[in-house]
Amino acid sequence: MERSIDRLEPYQRAIAKVHLASAGISIDALESKPLIAIANSWNEVCPGHEPLLKLAESVKAGIRGAGGEPVEFNTIGMCDGISQGHLGMRYTLPHREMIADSVEAMVIGHGIFDGIVLLGSCDKIIPAMMQAAVRINLPAVIVNAGTCIPECKPSDSKKLRASFLAGEITERQLVEKSLQYYSGPGVCPFFGTANTMAVLCEAMGLMLPGSSVLPSSTSSRRFAAEQSGVTVMNMVQSGIRPRDIVTEDSFYNAMVVLSALGGSLNAFLHLPAMAAEMGLELAWDVIAGVSAKTPLLAALTPNGDQTVYDLYRAGGLPSVLKEVLPLLKTETQTVTGITVGDIAHKFSSWDVSRSLTIHFPSVGKSSAFKCLASVDLPDPLVPMTATNSPRLTVILTCSSA
Repeated sequence: MERSIDRLEPYQRAIAKVHLASAGISIDALESKPLIAIANSWNEVCPGHEPLLKLAESVKAGIRGAGGEPVEFNTIGMCDGISQGHLGMRYTLPHREMIADSVEAMVIGHGIFDGIVLLGSCDKIIPAMMQAAVRINLPAVIVNAGTCIPECKPSDSKKLRASFLAGEITERQLVEKSLQYYSGPGVCPFFGTANTMAVLCEAMGLMLPGSSVLPSSTSSRRFAAEQSGVTVMNMVQSGIRPRDIVTEDSFYNAMVVLSALGGSLNAFLHLPAMAAEMGLELAWDVIAGVSAKTPLLAALTPNGDQTVYDLYRAGGLPSVLKEVLPLLKTETQTVTGITVGDIAHKFSSWDVSRSLTIHFPSVGKSSAFKCLASVDLPDPLVPMTATNSPRLTVILTCSSA
């Protein structure tokens, strides 16, 4: 195959190899191996990103084992949990664009890479990596760190916070006891934006099947990272690119999964942005139609008292795909080259409708979202009906501008 670096003008190619060799890449690798960018958002601020440094080493092992040469660079990654409640909230959504732009600048700007593995875990970072993948359109796989393993129920964590706000426990006690819920490095265990977007990334085919909810700091998580390195090399050899995978049907499948699991409303901020990268538009009537016919399958917090670790134990996304199989566009592709329909049949062995409907009477009977549009409203409204309180409805105003 002709590599990207081979297409440079001979003198510039030689100079590029000098700089890369001086950074530690072997001359032999520069002569013959595909160069794979590793865009890593590792940092020590965001707990969902702390494991990414070691996971990148597993990715590199997979790339090298498959005949490639990994070249790592970093980008930023904010923690929504730390940045909320103060001025930091003004930075979190814009920093999605900063991440996507920085990855584009590093990959396109250098002009030497044949593929990318993008490592990110949290709220705005996975959407940014998805945007970057379809924008750059080199063979790409996305890897996340996975959720931490909670040692208590979400309701226990909420009671702790209520006790602190009531003045019944000290700040130190809140911190120490909350570590039973946020037990260590990894994504927060509730089904917020971070885990929602990871699951949707897998549903749309940009992440290794079955990997989005693998727990952090486990052997299966490291093996998935290594296999992701192998997978991107397979994509380089076969010529599969993100825009071959992400199509209108992929967005449709994402909406089915989002509705089936009652995911974060922030998906309605991120999916349209990703679609715009490809010149597509998510129509609100399609979103409303998908949600109306998709049953709510899981009582994942904040809509119930179960965590993403419970979803993992129930078989992860493949189990969900099996349950909603009649609603899916089954011929959509994934980074592995197999279809979403194949994944549902091959990987799924649990019955998610039995294992994830505890203490949530409306599960399986109602949709998670309702899209309301009116000539009297400038923008559509999306109420979230997937809540364990009959009196609570969350509404997101979605601008079409």
